[in-house]
Amino acid sequence: MAQLRLVRLPVNRLASAAAADLALVRHESEGILGCQNRSLIFADKEEAGSQNAPMSSQASGLRAASVIFALFAIGHAVRLLKQAQVTVGTYEIPMWISVVALIIAAILSTWMWRLSSARS
Repeated sequence: MAQLRLVRLPVNRLASAAAADLALVRHESEGILGCQNRSLIFADKEEAGSQNAPMSSQASGLRAASVIFALFAIGHAVRLLKQAQVTVGTYEIPMWISVVALIIAAILSTWMWRLSSARS
């Protein structure tokens, strides 16, 4: 079993250790696992990103989240209009929870839709 040992280093040794860490990071960024030409490994990644640019925008994600929150809000509104009782196990969920959830989901849906409109 390995034991962990704490060692106090003088300030000048800490500075040299930090410089060695920077050199290690610099060395790792120059090549991946000893490979000097990173572009050969990931040659097709730039093309894939450019083809899917509309699908990876923040506006699309915000719109999708807005629609999901709107569906939750509609579900809670339907529950309130129909006075549907929801029971989990033996516990009956009160209607006021749907009122709170409806308000929160509607606010989030509206907020995200407006954010997506501002970004596009």
